[in-house]
Amino acid sequence: MALFVYDIKNSIESAVGVGAATFSGTMAVHKAYAFASTTNCWIKQDAAANTPVASAASGSAFVPANTVVYLDGSFGDTLSVIRDTADGKASITPVVQTQ
Repeated sequence: MALFVYDIKNSIESAVGVGAATFSGTMAVHKAYAFASTTNCWIKQDAAANTPVASAASGSAFVPANTVVYLDGSFGDTLSVIRDTADGKASITPVVQTQ
């Protein structure tokens, strides 16, 4: 039976504020990642070459505070994050399969 766990040693943290924070080149194709934030925020995933910029508008997804969202690196290696109303911290953590 496969078990999926967080690869905490490779977790990356960033401040989330008025300006978009970017986890650039962080995610690999066909790999899973867990995203979470201490504040309500908006995220946008795309290839670094497309320079994704999250905003409270079409094309970005709303993530409530303290909610884990699972992402697939196949949809882009870069994640942009911007706060909804208050500053906070966000992290992206690889999810790995063990046997």
